[in-house]
Amino acid sequence: MQSGNNRSRHILVWLLATAALGHGGIAPAYGQSADGTSKPAETIPGDIVVTARKREETLQSVPDAISALGAQTIERAGVRSLQDVAQLTPNLVIVDQLRPGIQTVSIRGFTTVQGGKAPFATIIDGVQQPGMEYLAQNLVDIERIEVVRGPQGTLYGGGAIAGAINIVTKKPGDKFEAALKAGYFEGPGWNASATISTPIIEDKLSFRASVYHVDDDGQITNQATGNAVDQRKDTEIRGRLLF
Repeated sequence: MQSGNNRSRHILVWLLATAALGHGGIAPAYGQSADGTSKPAETIPGDIVVTARKREETLQSVPDAISALGAQTIERAGVRSLQDVAQLTPNLVIVDQLRPGIQTVSIRGFTTVQGGKAPFATIIDGVQQPGMEYLAQNLVDIERIEVVRGPQGTLYGGGAIAGAINIVTKKPGDKFEAALKAGYFEGPGWNASATISTPIIEDKLSFRASVYHVDDDGQITNQATGNAVDQRKDTEIRGRLLF
């Protein structure tokens, strides 16, 4: 659900909880402790690992201003878009433009303009995205989101004068995991997502896939035609094979 407007929060229905995990819920973000073992990042004060500067660093050791959201925070806050991320991040504002799929972003006072390039970089799993269209994607099966505020031209080029948004998706694991979620919101509209992760060859090959669909009838009606002008139907599929 896009939360840039003033809709009521959708009702989240758990249909199939995460399986084969000791805690029986959503897996939290993981950070690396001083002894090299992986532990839930949100239980290790000062040891949350971020990678927005293209290397693993603890959050408190990075000299830049970084806001990091782990998987547990993303689920609890109902983060489903970068507009939701902006609501939890200082100096970041994201609003929809009149053109469908295009958004206006302001970060540290630098604001995108119609037809212009973004003053920041957007990175997904280490790959820098080429345009603003990638900001409107739905955030599903996300491990961590990092917002770096400040010039990042050395790492991401001259266009990143205001900062960078680094999105890290969840990797396939060595245990079977599955989840199915659905929600209903004003519009009327509904959304649903499904995730599955499973090992194929133990300790060698694993696979993870997720699918998300949203069907929104919209809230603004063209009085001349009687049709909704902000209706939306999106389906996204993501797959990942880890060797």
